[in-house]
Order: sequence, then structure tokens, then C-alpha cells
Amino acid sequence: MKGVIAKDLYESFLIKKGFLSIFSSYGLCLLPVILGDNIFGPIFAATLLFPFILAPTLIQSSVTMDEKYKYEQYQTTMPVTRKDIVSAKYLLGLIFITFNCLILFILLFTKSNGLDENTVILLGILGIIFSIFSISINYPSLILFGNWGMIPMFILMGIGILIYVIIPISKIIEFTNELITMDKNQLLMGLLTIAVIFLFISYFVTQHFYQKKEFA
Repeated sequence: MKGVIAKDLYESFLIKKGFLSIFSSYGLCLLPVILGDNIFGPIFAATLLFPFILAPTLIQSSVTMDEKYKYEQYQTTMPVTRKDIVSAKYLLGLIFITFNCLILFILLFTKSNGLDENTVILLGILGIIFSIFSISINYPSLILFGNWGMIPMFILMGIGILIYVIIPISKIIEFTNELITMDKNQLLMGLLTIAVIFLFISYFVTQHFYQKKEFA
């Protein structure tokens, strides 16, 4: 399993194309927080950019390289089980979103744009929850269907962007401020619990169908 993780990290950070993909994703996600002068930038980054653009980047880069060089055909002949392959990718995905959310927390605290502590914590937790939902949807589709599996990722991004286009910024900020002032602990814990359950279902579904996947 360590070999699978090492291979994916190599493809993502030490190969130029993978590195540029991740670097550009980080740049896109960080700019609204760094340059924004109100709460909208952090909201947009925490609920859309970090979960639905940055979180799938690692697996997207790995899948693209694997398909290009037909690596999966050779990988399944190596002394590593298909279960280990899926487990390694999910483990690396969780480590990646943990690292991303840590960056988000630090950035929100240091470049807070007038945000108070409760707002920063709320946005950070929402970033974690949405990121878990994101990999729960994107990882099965990308692992099982390769580049075609990017379709759900683009659909999710499109829906998210459409929501931000349709709903006025003032309404989004107003709703966030209302959420900050209300008793939200049970709501956040409920969403986090659902996200974790969804993640486990995603993992076991991916394991089941990857065992049956045929490589041409």
C-alpha cells in the first residue's frame, strides 16, 4: 500500500503536469481568501473551491497519468491487492483534504478579512464536511471509470457555481451570518456524521466494483 501512495505522490508532485495541475488548483482556491475584502471570498473558497476543485485534484492527476500509460494493467500484476490499491487512494485522499483544511483554517485565521473566530471555525468545518462529500462522490467515479469519471466532478462544480450565480452575494452573506448566530452544533455534527457514513459507503462500493474491474 505504501508503494501505491508513493507512486501517486510522485505523479502528482514530481511530474511537471501533475505539479502544475495541483499548483494551479491551490492558486485558484487561495486567491479569493487572500485578495477578498469581505466574507464572500472565504465562503466561496470553503464551500466550493476547496471541496470540489482542490480535493479531487490528487486522484484526478493520478488517474490521468495511469490511463495515459495504462499503469493499472501492470499494477494489478504486482504484489499488491486491488483492496490495497483502493485503500491507499482513499487514505491519501483523506490526508490530502486534512492538509487542505488545515491550510484553510490557518489562512482564515491569519487573513481573516474581519471574520471573528466563530465564523472562521464554521467555514473551516463546512470545508471539511463538503470535502468529505466531494471525495465520496469523485473517488468512486474516477477510480472505476478513469477520465470519464470526471463527469460527476464537473457536474458538482457546475451546480456549485450555478448556485453562486443565481443567489445574490448579499443573500449568501446574510444566510452565513444567520448560521453563525444560531445554535448550529447539532446541525454540523449531523452533517459531519452523514458525510462520514457516505464516505464509508463510497469506500466499500468502490472496493466491491474495483475487484470486478477489467483492464483492456
